[in-house]
Amino acid sequence: MLAVEVKGWHTERFTPGYFKSWPTLMDFASSNAASALVELVGPRPIEHMLVVGAANTASVDAAATRYGVRVVEFEAVLRALIAKKDLARHSSSEAAHTLRVLQRYGFLAEPAR
Repeated sequence: MLAVEVKGWHTERFTPGYFKSWPTLMDFASSNAASALVELVGPRPIEHMLVVGAANTASVDAAATRYGVRVVEFEAVLRALIAKKDLARHSSSEAAHTLRVLQRYGFLAEPAR
């Protein structure tokens, strides 16, 4: 099971300082959050992921590891979504539809066939 927190800042880099200056940032990885997940879906291994616009990767990874969290940049998430979505087919979600429209009007490259 994946517990994800997304911080959609796309104008600045995420640094280790955020862990100190924003005490509630890692609440999604707390034991209370894990208990709520277990209550909702049953006992399963939980992986925690923090998605940020851009990060000072090595230093942020080191700080996040202390919380048992993996940090992923938003660009990597978008690239994975684009790579896995067949943009020629009917969209099953608003996100998929947005990707299809961006591709149709030349903002995204045609998917490799």
